[in-house]
Amino acid sequence: MKSSGFERFIIADCHCDTLIDVAEKKRGLGELSRSGHVDIPRLKKGGVGIQFFAAFIEPCYKPVRALERALELIDVFLNEIEENADDIGL
Repeated sequence: MKSSGFERFIIADCHCDTLIDVAEKKRGLGELSRSGHVDIPRLKKGGVGIQFFAAFIEPCYKPVRALERALELIDVFLNEIEENADDIGL
């Protein structure tokens, strides 16, 4: 198969809200999922080298619990990195 020449580029996706699903225990990043847009298997298949994960704070947490929710999402993300250390890093 002939190379497309794009292998030398790093593909970056600059936004996804996947951490909300992970925080709600709907799925993890390491497993192929039919819901949402991002998981590690699909990132690999698509050749994505950089993924930015948004810590989106849903309106129901504002203003009183916004910081608590942000810290929860960051903690969920750090746990996913630890669980999938062979595939992703900060």
